[in-house]
Amino acid sequence: MLRLYTRLITWSVKHRFITIAVGLIFFIGSIWSTGLLPSGFLPDIDKARSLSGYVTTADGRMLIFSMLCNNYVVPTATVNRVQDSLAVRLASLRLPAP
Repeated sequence: MLRLYTRLITWSVKHRFITIAVGLIFFIGSIWSTGLLPSGFLPDIDKARSLSGYVTTADGRMLIFSMLCNNYVVPTATVNRVQDSLAVRLASLRLPAP
């Protein structure tokens, strides 16, 4: 193995311009190939909305809620409006005694 390494280094030093050219080709190729990769590791999050929290009902009981809307096809303002209206409805609840 050492013999192979020595021969490779010797050849590279004797042919330094070829070695540099090959290195540059690989470098430029690797930079160019990054354009072929996906742009991110996470999916697009422009079509995801969540709302979580605590709300106190009209009769004083505390509720925990969580809403998630994902991959929706309506405008974001509509999703926000629906989530807000659901939170308001939770706050106006009057639950039967346990």
